[in-house]
Amino acid sequence: MSKEDLVLSWGDIFRTIGLLTAATVICYILQIFHIDNQNIIMVYILSVLIVSRITTGYAYGGAASLLSVIMYNYFFTYPYYTLKSANQEYPITFVIMFIIALITSALTNRIKTQTKLAVEKEHRTQILYDINKELLKTRGTDNIAALTNEYLIKLFGRSEIFYSQEPGTGLKVTFMQSDIDEDSAFMLQEDEHAVMEWVFINQKVAGSGTDILMESQAFYIPLTSHNKTLGVIGISCINGNLDQSNRSFLQIICSLVAMALEMQYLSDEQHKILIESEKEKMRSNLLRAISHDLRTPITGILGSCSTILEGGDQISKETHDKLLYNIKEDSQWLIRMVENLLSVTRINAGTMSVTKLSEAAEEIIAEAVSRIRKRFPDSIISVVIPDELLMVPMD
Repeated sequence: MSKEDLVLSWGDIFRTIGLLTAATVICYILQIFHIDNQNIIMVYILSVLIVSRITTGYAYGGAASLLSVIMYNYFFTYPYYTLKSANQEYPITFVIMFIIALITSALTNRIKTQTKLAVEKEHRTQILYDINKELLKTRGTDNIAALTNEYLIKLFGRSEIFYSQEPGTGLKVTFMQSDIDEDSAFMLQEDEHAVMEWVFINQKVAGSGTDILMESQAFYIPLTSHNKTLGVIGISCINGNLDQSNRSFLQIICSLVAMALEMQYLSDEQHKILIESEKEKMRSNLLRAISHDLRTPITGILGSCSTILEGGDQISKETHDKLLYNIKEDSQWLIRMVENLLSVTRINAGTMSVTKLSEAAEEIIAEAVSRIRKRFPDSIISVVIPDELLMVPMD
């Protein structure tokens, strides 16, 4: 028997008394027309059935069963208007009437309860379907937390806090306050945060209404997947604890949220791996692209050194100086190339910041052309520069 069966309602009391009174009036009318007492009994049983249908709990149906027997005995059995019975068969009739009325009342209440549970179950199934559908198309931990908070506040009418653990970024907190539950700022205090940390580490529920850290004013439940804690959800219990039915429903919702978080984390990891793969591919392509440019100055330096070593005193001073000059130029070019490669690598790795300053495009182009002419003196280079001064931001 639930608490609803023990709570008296004036509305249900008036309905019970009114229906039994109406049944008595109808039975008086039937008696005027000399209708048998069996039909009068059926009228009272019908009234008990209706009482059980329109009232809450089993108490009113049971009371109506007992009162219907008493009223039948008082008004419609001889001697009238007393609780005595002249016929020895009447007590058996009263007992059978009471049992039938009581069973009818109990069955009616059970059917009503099962119908209510079926409707509630269907409603919750629809809610779970809607939440799952929204979570599947939601991207980003922050958006998942906000969506979860929104649904939980609508379902339970309580303030809610969402702790999520993102790889490499630490713990994030998303708090949403309900309009009904306005005094819930306590959930952001250090004491409540300590309860959340315990739940996160131990992967067990704790807080208000549990046997663990029961001094807390909120109920905390972990979001786990494959024995790994992905986050913690806390619901304010300042206006009353969650019952077992709501906790079970919350557990199912948390399993859906945990799946969504795990999918998000896997997606983020896959994205990072893809980025690293693209960076590595870019480095390989860069090295292949400049391999020829690197071999050319090295070959020139090696050839000039070999000529100097093999020629000895037979090489003229002019030729000797020219070869040394070529070695110097190739070496400087090679150094600049290596420095540029290192700079590009640091930029791609994110360890170097680009500091842009306004520079004259004419000066930059002139410097580039002069360097190219030193390396390829026979090349024909055509440059078109606008009349006005063009300043370009660059490092």
